[in-house]
Amino acid sequence: MFYNRIASGIIVISLKTKYLGVGVENLVKQKIAAGKPTYGAIVTAASTPMVQVMAAAGLDWVMLDLEHGVIDAAAVHAMIAATGGTRCAPLARVPHDRHDVAQVVLDAGAYGLVFPMVCSRAEAEQAVATLRYPPHGQRGWGPFYAAARWGLASPDYFKVANDTLLTVVLIEHLDGVRNLDAILTVKGIDVVVIAPGDLSVNLGYPNQRAHPEVLKVAAEIEAKVLKSGIALGGIALTPGEAADKAARGYRMIFIGADVSLMQRAIAASLGGTAR
Repeated sequence: MFYNRIASGIIVISLKTKYLGVGVENLVKQKIAAGKPTYGAIVTAASTPMVQVMAAAGLDWVMLDLEHGVIDAAAVHAMIAATGGTRCAPLARVPHDRHDVAQVVLDAGAYGLVFPMVCSRAEAEQAVATLRYPPHGQRGWGPFYAAARWGLASPDYFKVANDTLLTVVLIEHLDGVRNLDAILTVKGIDVVVIAPGDLSVNLGYPNQRAHPEVLKVAAEIEAKVLKSGIALGGIALTPGEAADKAARGYRMIFIGADVSLMQRAIAASLGGTAR
């Protein structure tokens, strides 16, 4: 961008036709590849201001939740745009086996997708293909807004998208645990996340992520993922737990969700008050 001052004293702003690649770096993917931990939170409410505040607060990424949240396509576009000007990458969790939803989120400019309930090698391969243009995937062409969010011309976005987008899969079902070895052989997966919520439910211990059996299975997943060379992700709801997971090799650490973070903040503010 450059400025020309004309005789009347008015400043005319002109846009250069050459794009400079602003925003093309996926800092989260770069940090993970460098072996550094990243920290982020889930967003369930269709709130652009909430995302703007969270992105500016220092998170490495936010995950817009289209699986369990109340977020539609129009809100997704606005929420992704709200991360602009920060170092926070907008990611999104899309419903299982909904390619159409994934397409909309990618075309809105997301920097990566999170796929729940990945239970087989075939599903992992499908996840990878969803993010990539042919011949390496099956994504349709139409990045009208994605290119603008990334600060690129559409042809340049097409060139870099396949290698820049982050592919994350969640292991939260017993079939995923049983087929983990095969899942870990799929090229293109960047992060495998242990999701203790659904995992505890599927093991028969709902809402008990600290149950010995849940911890045992989580430890088995952890060991295999760390050995595979693919980055590991998980949940840490306290600073101590986050530090412990980072020390153990976790590279994508969920510190909570908009709802839980607000609840914890309110509880802390009310602590010790007379009610």
